[in-house]
Amino acid sequence: MRVPSMERFAHLAQIAGIFLCGLVVGCALFNSVFHLQMEKVLKSNREYKEQIEELQDEAKVSETYKNKQVISKIMVRIEKNPADNEVKQIAQEQIKNSLQKELSILKGNSIYDIDRDAKIARLLLNKKRYTVDGNDYTIAVKTMLLVDKVLHIWISVDRHIRN
Repeated sequence: MRVPSMERFAHLAQIAGIFLCGLVVGCALFNSVFHLQMEKVLKSNREYKEQIEELQDEAKVSETYKNKQVISKIMVRIEKNPADNEVKQIAQEQIKNSLQKELSILKGNSIYDIDRDAKIARLLLNKKRYTVDGNDYTIAVKTMLLVDKVLHIWISVDRHIRN
């Protein structure tokens, strides 16, 4: 029995090898594009859930304090420092959510008594440490502003370095 020489199939083997390499590279590209799209969808989903929670809270508060001059909403904003990219977006969101929960005790207080409450909140929260995913972060309250029954608070978040 004679065995055919591989010279006849060398060109076909090269084409098959290139085709398989193309399949692998194509799958890798498709997977990376898929993950980028999925990350965008998850990010927008998280933002939509936050908006829904805020709107539901706002509806409850506005119904509770219809014609009263009280703090009805607390907005925490994190100042972005372009030189510092160490604080991840997810960590910022968790810090922001926990800070809003801590400050929820100010909801329902009279806007005319904000001076007393804001000083206490600023003293309690200045240089406060939060732990997110095993990393410590320190917050600093930059500005507190009350406009239209909404308390706006600007903070900066820095990674806390343990000594």
